[in-house]
Amino acid sequence: MNDTTKYFLLASLSLPLVSFAQAQVPEASEENADSKRTLEEVFVTATKRSKSVRDIPISIDAFTGEDLTEIGATSLEDIVKYSPGVIVSGGNVTIRGLANAGGLYTRTVGRFYDGASLINPSIIGVQPHFDPYDIASVEILKGPQGTLFGGSALTGAIRYVPQVPNLEEGIGGSASYSYGTVEHSEDSAVGKRAMLNVPLLESLALRYVYVDQESQGFVDDSFSGRRDINSTRSELQRALALWQATEKLAVQLSWLKQSQQIDGNGLVNGESDDYDYVRTNQRQREGGDSSVDLVGLKLSWSYRDIFDVVLDANYLEKTFFLEQGLETFLGLEDTPVRAPVTNEQWTEQPSYELRIVSNELSSGSWLFRNWEYTFGLYYMESDQAYTGPIRAEVPLVDNIPVIPGLIGLEDPTGGTNTLVTALATEEAFFFDLTRTFVSRLDLNLGGRYFEQITDGQIFSNQEVENPLGEGGFVVPNPNGDAPSVARVTKEYGFNPKIALTWRFTDDLAVLASVADGFRFGGVNAINELTNAISGQPFFFESDSIRNYEIGLRSTWFDRRLTADFAAFYIPWDNVQVQTNFQGTFQAVDNVGGALVRGAELAVQAILPWGFTATVNAAHVESKTTESFESDAEGRVEEGTVLPNAPRWTGSVLLSHLTQQGDWQLSSTLSYSYQDDSKNDFANSVPLKAFGTWSLSLNLSKPIARFAPTLRLTVNNLLDEQASLFGFATPTTTLVAPIAPRSMTVTTEIRF
Repeated sequence: MNDTTKYFLLASLSLPLVSFAQAQVPEASEENADSKRTLEEVFVTATKRSKSVRDIPISIDAFTGEDLTEIGATSLEDIVKYSPGVIVSGGNVTIRGLANAGGLYTRTVGRFYDGASLINPSIIGVQPHFDPYDIASVEILKGPQGTLFGGSALTGAIRYVPQVPNLEEGIGGSASYSYGTVEHSEDSAVGKRAMLNVPLLESLALRYVYVDQESQGFVDDSFSGRRDINSTRSELQRALALWQATEKLAVQLSWLKQSQQIDGNGLVNGESDDYDYVRTNQRQREGGDSSVDLVGLKLSWSYRDIFDVVLDANYLEKTFFLEQGLETFLGLEDTPVRAPVTNEQWTEQPSYELRIVSNELSSGSWLFRNWEYTFGLYYMESDQAYTGPIRAEVPLVDNIPVIPGLIGLEDPTGGTNTLVTALATEEAFFFDLTRTFVSRLDLNLGGRYFEQITDGQIFSNQEVENPLGEGGFVVPNPNGDAPSVARVTKEYGFNPKIALTWRFTDDLAVLASVADGFRFGGVNAINELTNAISGQPFFFESDSIRNYEIGLRSTWFDRRLTADFAAFYIPWDNVQVQTNFQGTFQAVDNVGGALVRGAELAVQAILPWGFTATVNAAHVESKTTESFESDAEGRVEEGTVLPNAPRWTGSVLLSHLTQQGDWQLSSTLSYSYQDDSKNDFANSVPLKAFGTWSLSLNLSKPIARFAPTLRLTVNNLLDEQASLFGFATPTTTLVAPIAPRSMTVTTEIRF
């Protein structure tokens, strides 16, 4: 398919996707039901206050948890494929072609659970995502969000907003059980979900959610003979207590705990669209687990209904443990050498935000009156650590290693043990102001003054197996207990934002905005050995973008059709990229700059006979603006396309709702498309374009006791083969395939 054909197809089918919710249907006879349906209005809290998506001067896609559950979306990959210009590759989210070229370190896109940041600011860490079951909404904010969300949201943010307890109704809840199969797998997937809402007092209620999901693997290892080595299990518990202490004071306590176990990494040997779901390199059993623990306190006090004072405090803990073999990555696949590695990561991250949010327009002289305002103070402290012991188990012949000089170690039977720590703090003052002029023109001003400090340290030991006797010994760090490398960096800055909205009519508006974004610098997980080999720095610096955007929002035919468009131009300075890959030694450095430009288009419409259609598309061009040298890929010339940045993405959803007596049948057929892209600057493993179909059918009886629902979900309906990312090793090519066709049946009740 050439570029002209792609453009015509996606544009003719036809920026921000509001929601693919079924349209609101008032009670009506079958004959006039279509004439009374309207598109649902979605409210979000992306600006620290509840507002309709269509009244916010930023590009945002919002999906209700109920809608996502109805179409069978359980992962972040399931969600973002319906958001134009957003992809997931190797667990990393890319928005508008601003890819995380470092791959393993800090992220370009922030992730939040309500007001808590889930991303490490300066060192590799777990990137949690949550099943959207009983989530109020999932919001995808596009463009820099540094004004309100700080240095973890360079190119955008993804927010999970939980449902608050219901004080008005009695005890209620829901429960579901799902069973699924996937092609190329001998296992099955089982999911158990439940929600319970309990009013404890007239002013106190508790909401509890439990999700247990076993996902079957589909990759086999030919060396060990193990099947389905990428199986996973995830368990999530969430609780939120709401106490309406007085008419003016509300207290929320939240708790979240998620754990996940994974057997293998799911990589396969082959090209990006030609493989047999087989690996050949598993020399020892692999596996890992991660955990996320979050507790939060939110106090909201209303002052005479003029403004609210909100305290939002959160404490986050994350851990990660992984064992794997590096033989293939080191070019040792066909040798007797074993190269096991163990990675451990942990994070402790308290954060505090105190803000004032207006409930009515400000008063005073002309300059100060009629403003809607938010002012806030923010403090975050993130204590992060990473350790990566690497051991080479080399057979000896007459006490001589069979492969001398292995991976640059003086003693080839040894390994490295490195502990990297980073204590990062952020202090900030932020504001967001909006005023309407001449009844049609809205001015939005925002800014964030910040100070960011990172204290990084490395503790190194050289551990060597004794080849002539039992046990081993450790050559200690020459600095004793002191770090072998230590450095403190400090940055100050101001991130501004300005947006104008001109409303020609109540249904037609033009938006223009300029916003800056920044991302923290970080710490490379290196020691003296890897630094000597790679020459990479211990610290890498922050980078920044400026997003210029203009858009159009329109509503037609009494809220039966919306059509939105946005175009953007984004210079990216001091870009963080991965510039070295020798064996397992990876590092990030700052190089030159890049430029991203593109456009997004979305249309949502009520159609006759109970149908609703949503179509969106995005086109992005992202290229370097300066040349630089890469140890991994040689010289990268100016004008090189950035990795993980497909030019075209888009999706089409066709939904239908029909009712026969007390029974209701809703169905959704969707298609999502992702253009070809590069795995790295050199494009060593080209990633081919692909499109997948999905289908969901929901049969329910809403007015019956327990409101039973039977749901069928089919993902990758045609069993398409494609890869999300890949890389070349000295002996083979490894790619991460998309999940093959899966079918899931779910039963659900409500009470």
